[in-house]
Order: sequence, then C-alpha cells, then structure tokens
Amino acid sequence: RQIWVHAESSDTFIVAVVVPNIHERARVLYIPLATVDPVELCKLPEATSAVKAELEHIAGSHRLPDFFFIRAVLLEPEPFTIEAGLVTPTFKLKRAALRSKYALQINELRASLAP
Repeated sequence: RQIWVHAESSDTFIVAVVVPNIHERARVLYIPLATVDPVELCKLPEATSAVKAELEHIAGSHRLPDFFFIRAVLLEPEPFTIEAGLVTPTFKLKRAALRSKYALQINELRASLAP
C-alpha cells in the first residue's frame, strides 16, 4: 500500500491518494481473486469507503485532532514508481509530480468537501 496525503493551506481538511493492496481489498469486499480487476475495484464506492474508514480508525486510535483526519480518498490502481516519475530512487514521494498528476482528481475531491 502507498499513500500520499495532500492539503492546501486554504482548506480545513486533507485528502489522500491511496494505492491499496488489491488482494486485501478484494478479500474484504468478498470479490473472488480470480476475477479482480484493479481498475474496477478502485472505482467501487465501497472500496473507497472501507479505506477511508480504516484511515479514520487509525487517526482516531492515535487521538489525532479532527483536522488530521483524511476527509476524502482517491484509490489508484497503479503504484507510485520511479519509472512514472512519482518517487525518487530512494522511494521518497515526489510531491510536485504527484500534485501535477492528480491535480484534476484532487480538485474534484476538494470541491466535494468545500462548504
């Protein structure tokens, strides 16, 4: 699993792009592994809800303040790789590249959360 957490200074919430463990997600959602399509699985609202619930549970169990809770999640079937230019050779996230790649989706998530 990989995760990139994003926040804008003007927002009161954070969003995340998550590359889930596809086999684990399929197991939790009772989808036979032989029929799992990672792209389709990442589009399922119940998959997104389950990941968001897990992240909320983690934040809650560590007693983080509300503004540290991830309010929206985008599931991505393709891992962040060096070849895609999203991580460095030491596997650190390239935040500018991620921001550029996911700009449209992040803006949609932010718009869905804005008051």
